[in-house]
Amino acid sequence: MTDFVNLGDAVNQFPTLTQSAPHVSRSGRYHVISTAGVLQSLEAEGFAISAVTEMRTRKADRVGFQKHLVRLRRFDAPTTGEGAPEVCLLNSHDGSAGWVLFAGFIRFACENGLIFGDAFLSQRVRHSGDIVGKVIDATYRVVNDFDTVAASVDTMRSTLLTADDREEFATRAHAIRYPDPDKAPVSPSALLVPRRVSDVGADLWSTYNVVQENMLRGGASQIGIGTNGRARRRTMRRITGIDANVSTNRELHALASSYIRAA
Repeated sequence: MTDFVNLGDAVNQFPTLTQSAPHVSRSGRYHVISTAGVLQSLEAEGFAISAVTEMRTRKADRVGFQKHLVRLRRFDAPTTGEGAPEVCLLNSHDGSAGWVLFAGFIRFACENGLIFGDAFLSQRVRHSGDIVGKVIDATYRVVNDFDTVAASVDTMRSTLLTADDREEFATRAHAIRYPDPDKAPVSPSALLVPRRVSDVGADLWSTYNVVQENMLRGGASQIGIGTNGRARRRTMRRITGIDANVSTNRELHALASSYIRAA
């Protein structure tokens, strides 16, 4: 899969990308370079946009300054046939986030990006000084970690889980999304239901991806008993917020990694 998002189309759809002034809440030391300007420089370095997400805001004064997440992939990025490593770039112009870059992996089957959460895979750049140069340097440091990402994927593929392991994995993942299980619309077992035949498997990689897709995209459902005592179908909602997406992704990766160490 080689479809990329044109930078011109991205800035037309997400005006936050072209913001070149800080929010009024920021001090004079807060240096702003438009995200689009940085992306243009990264494009010249051989990177292309694969996806853009912009945080929703109900505050009128925050529109155009809010947090946004851009996923990037090299034009010549090697793929596994199933997916490819990516650089995830997080930024805002209202102080809610600095420049943060971390590694990810996009699965072409579902276009649902995994974010790898190890601390050493993250790079941060302050809103000061030569932002463009610092972000480009940070991007390459993340790219240098792609071998670590690939090795992690291979190890997960070769790690087989027992039925009890998979149930435990689902239960622990369920607790990430629903700390109070009584308020959850579905039980942990619903997270293990694959959406396609190719995802069926007892290995850690398959289990991780099935659970991650169900948690992020929502849609998993079960019949439960409502407050009126009648049976009703309850369905998981999709995670749409950037913060919730990133934190859930990172916690799931940490959870999956714990099974590698235990294997």
